[in-house]
Amino acid sequence: MVVIFVIILLFFIIYPSLLSNRADNINLQNGIYLECPTNNDDNCVTITDVRGNEVSIRRNPIPIIEDVVIYSRNNNNNTGYELVAFIGSQEVHSSNKLRILAVLKVNNKYYPFVSSGGEFSKELNIDKNFIHSIDLTPEEATSIAQHFNIPRSDRTHFGCELKGQFTPLSDHYPLTPSYLEVGEILVEFKIKNTGEVPFDFERGFISRLKGGGYRISRRGIGIDFKIYFKGKIQEDSGPWSEMGSIMHPRTPLNPGQSESLIYNLKNWGSFDKPGRYEVHGLAELTLSIPSSGYRNALEWFQHEHEQWDVKYEQVFYINIVESE
Repeated sequence: MVVIFVIILLFFIIYPSLLSNRADNINLQNGIYLECPTNNDDNCVTITDVRGNEVSIRRNPIPIIEDVVIYSRNNNNNTGYELVAFIGSQEVHSSNKLRILAVLKVNNKYYPFVSSGGEFSKELNIDKNFIHSIDLTPEEATSIAQHFNIPRSDRTHFGCELKGQFTPLSDHYPLTPSYLEVGEILVEFKIKNTGEVPFDFERGFISRLKGGGYRISRRGIGIDFKIYFKGKIQEDSGPWSEMGSIMHPRTPLNPGQSESLIYNLKNWGSFDKPGRYEVHGLAELTLSIPSSGYRNALEWFQHEHEQWDVKYEQVFYINIVESE
């Protein structure tokens, strides 16, 4: 009986102290709360964010939120949003496995920030950090935008019209030793602005993945070729040196103008047997409203939604013939 009494007594002593570190027992105000390195600190509380993660945060929000931007992220359908908050010179760190830096509390919900950045200039007296929360739903984005009294920046078609075309520079190649060693199989992808408004696109900032596929930046051109021989897809055997691209400046296209991009198909696969090869070309472009440049990161984020994605798919053929 004595043992049972002691256990019950300890329960009533310890359990309330555990509850006191739960945020649902504390009236936290709306704001941004930095991650806390330990939940055993009296200055920290534990919350559950909108994704179901338990995170230890500081009891007091950061004192200053300079600017907030919410914009449609990565698609024309406005199904996912990114939140960016500028927090001055406040530094952020993450000690948890989830890599959550901070959370935003709005309307009794906690939204996690999972990445950060900053811009610094002694000459311009700029010292600003910003943090990101990604993959917000339209409903979540609307709630946050209303709280901060800012617009929810959606993608809209800004009148851009264009035509894309894959054209092999030759439809047949001789199977010679010199061709097998250094020969190229070149295809042109031609883009023409067929509309009445100008647009920009980037020619690079892509990463191809060994074994097939590619990663495409939010602003960039993604090119991929799938090569078939006798009905079977060829292994993506492109060299590692061709698996990526550096980021190029934006290329402007005014109404009526064209731009040609040349690719070597041997960077996507082998053409080492005689016969007819079927090539499936894919181009995914992100067009943007022309800009003369942005003065700072805030302006860049404020215009990030001014984009439109376009996709082209086309099948063409390459013939490899026995040399005489």
